[in-house]
Amino acid sequence: MSGPHPHPTERKMAGELCVEGSQPMTPTRIVSQRSIASAARLLLACFVLCAGTARARGGTLVEFDMGARGTFYIDLFDDLMSDTVANFLNYVGDNDYQNTLVHRSTSIADSGIAVIQGGGYNYNSQTGQFVHIATDSPIALDFNLSNKRGTIAMARTAAPNSATSEWFINTVDNPALDTPGNQYAVFGWVVGTGMSVVDGINTLPKSNVSGFSNVPLQNYGGGAVNESNLVIANNITVSVADHPSYQNPWMNTDVINDGILKANDALEVINELLINGSHALDGPFAATSYLDVNGTNTVTAGDAIDVINALLQLDAQQAAPMEGLVARAPRDDSVFAMNAVPLTVPEPASLITAGIALCAFLGFAVRRRRVSSASRG
Repeated sequence: MSGPHPHPTERKMAGELCVEGSQPMTPTRIVSQRSIASAARLLLACFVLCAGTARARGGTLVEFDMGARGTFYIDLFDDLMSDTVANFLNYVGDNDYQNTLVHRSTSIADSGIAVIQGGGYNYNSQTGQFVHIATDSPIALDFNLSNKRGTIAMARTAAPNSATSEWFINTVDNPALDTPGNQYAVFGWVVGTGMSVVDGINTLPKSNVSGFSNVPLQNYGGGAVNESNLVIANNITVSVADHPSYQNPWMNTDVINDGILKANDALEVINELLINGSHALDGPFAATSYLDVNGTNTVTAGDAIDVINALLQLDAQQAAPMEGLVARAPRDDSVFAMNAVPLTVPEPASLITAGIALCAFLGFAVRRRRVSSASRG
């Protein structure tokens, strides 16, 4: 069958830029709060000017109505995995997923991977058999993102370019599905509290049904399996089409990882940019990819513009608690603000223009400090 093949110190606030463990900076090295504010205004102006010609990065929010098991939402990575997303949305648009069942649920102990899998079969109540839905032509494997907990990927046979309608959701990190020769294309992630529904399905008892092993069963006490025992999707539908991405700089802006967006998060990134020239990321998926618009797996000076822009949109707030669960990362420790202003991320060309302005401003600021120091001397 189709599927994954078996197998320390606190940082200074906005008045100073301080490197962890370093001595307080001398007056010639301090970047004042006013300078930071001026830089932010300049960067925002550049962002506004550039955004007019920039294509907004978007996503599609899809609702999985799983009947008695509950409903969850998946945010699709439209521009990161456009062909794979388009294939999935073709099935959604044709209502092909209506009344399809979750025909596979695995754990590390029984299969070496932990997933729930569906999108392939309807249940024929007269014969008691699973019947595969009509499928479109297989698509080419487009592997770019890791099979982390909470991500959705296309199921396939052992042949790389064989994915059609079936999908699976990773209930744990599954590095075995990222290895060369055994890669599966991730194209979205579960948002909000949706993993509680997915986990609930994954922990149901399993049995052999219609020639399939590891079929999750609900309300089952033994004997013949009937339709009410199966986990069946009423339908999978588009909830919000082409929205400004939830998987945007909001999550990775919280670089201090204290669950709050504030000035120190921006300073943390800026410190590393000034010292090391880049800010390392911890994974090649989702919000990371949207923040790293150049695709280098690091945040560069151009990418930092989005961090600053995110903070500017907090208006007069000192911080924005990251609560409300509009979106949850595949890792359970990062969430977005329910009332966060959806951000659009400019394309690299726009960032290059704004980056030039940033470099010009920094050069001007350095020159001004030197002149000021010389006049005081």
